[in-house]
Amino acid sequence: MIPELIKVEETVPNSFLWQNDGNIESDIDVFNAPDKTHLLFGVFNLDRYNTGQSMERLNEVLRLINAHLSTWNNNYPWSEYNPIQVTIESFETFPGCFIKGQICVEDNIIEEEKIIVALLQEISNLLSVNEFIRVCDTTGDFILSVCNENIPEEYEYPIANNRLWIHEGKFKMIPLSFYPDRGLKPTEALEFLSKAYFKCCQIKALNNQIDEYFIKKFPDNILSNMVSMPLYFENTNDYKLFTKNKQIVCFLIKTLLIDNIVDIDITSSPVSDEIIKSNVIIPKEFSNLLSLFLDKKNLKKEKSSIPVYCSRILLRIIKMLTSNKELQVRSNDTTSNDSEFFSSSKNIFDTYKFKKISLEGPVETAGTVDTELEFMNQFPDYLKVATQDMDELNLDKPELNVDSISSSDSHESSTLDDDIDARNYFKKTI
Repeated sequence: MIPELIKVEETVPNSFLWQNDGNIESDIDVFNAPDKTHLLFGVFNLDRYNTGQSMERLNEVLRLINAHLSTWNNNYPWSEYNPIQVTIESFETFPGCFIKGQICVEDNIIEEEKIIVALLQEISNLLSVNEFIRVCDTTGDFILSVCNENIPEEYEYPIANNRLWIHEGKFKMIPLSFYPDRGLKPTEALEFLSKAYFKCCQIKALNNQIDEYFIKKFPDNILSNMVSMPLYFENTNDYKLFTKNKQIVCFLIKTLLIDNIVDIDITSSPVSDEIIKSNVIIPKEFSNLLSLFLDKKNLKKEKSSIPVYCSRILLRIIKMLTSNKELQVRSNDTTSNDSEFFSSSKNIFDTYKFKKISLEGPVETAGTVDTELEFMNQFPDYLKVATQDMDELNLDKPELNVDSISSSDSHESSTLDDDIDARNYFKKTI
């Protein structure tokens, strides 16, 4: 039996899937806001003529989503270890249920949000015309934040709130002729999509930037930033434990640095003569951080021992996290052949030619880092990019009158392309 490492993940309230402007009381409980940035998405089946089979369809879509996410969920080293969690949830103020996805993207927010938006765009191409995807993170609408330079003036904050959706593989806006002077409440957006989705518009300049930043270069833009790092294990059990839980590597490196573990001793015992050679796929930034730690601990003198020291470091962090209950160990009680675990079908992570690296050389850092503690304190600033919080929206709900919406709204993009002033309300801060 190979133990599985489990990290308990907090559940982010569904209210964080929406933006609000704060004019009146919001459904978002700021006191229960997660400490770390989470990405959320919702998949809504809005076929109002076939509500009787909506749950059956949701289960079908849930299977489709999990299948499409499986390669990345099972292979990418997410910064908080846990992969994308997808569940069926109820929606308090709208009939029926929806599919909710969430993942903590803390400290690798740019890369991981790129991955998920690209995957959701692919999934949207596989869904029906009645299915719509909403995506944001707990700081706001990060897609509009990234693409602020191409948001037309008419859509300045808070007008764009809850208007941007992924539908049929395209990024579409609910038109301004529907409440032109404010953003939309969640129920308003969903009701519009269920009755008049064909009147949504695409803003050419905005869509071009979304495509360039999130879609066009995927997955090579992510895989090309990852490297194959050698790890040498000194016994079979350690090798099997780490190989089964290999996606934990970034989280372990973060823990090593954020928790200021400066007194870890990995050289007191001699390196075993019998080692098991392996490697782990990891973003370059995290391999650089581990290399920096080795530099500061003066652990690169015996170059042949570096892969052993790396595995010892990571295994010590696992032991520490299981001791303090931050990680739980789950063993499968059923008898299974270990080889079955290692013989999964081929995927892009198996076939992509990742650059092989060693951690022997020094890593250049910006500025002078004189002490280990100073180095540790630099870590959060090295990776974390925080998006600017946007205010909250919650306004009175009038009756929806789709007949008052001009069909010409579907061609709004032709008049919107000229205005590409930067939307300061959506800018990211670092």
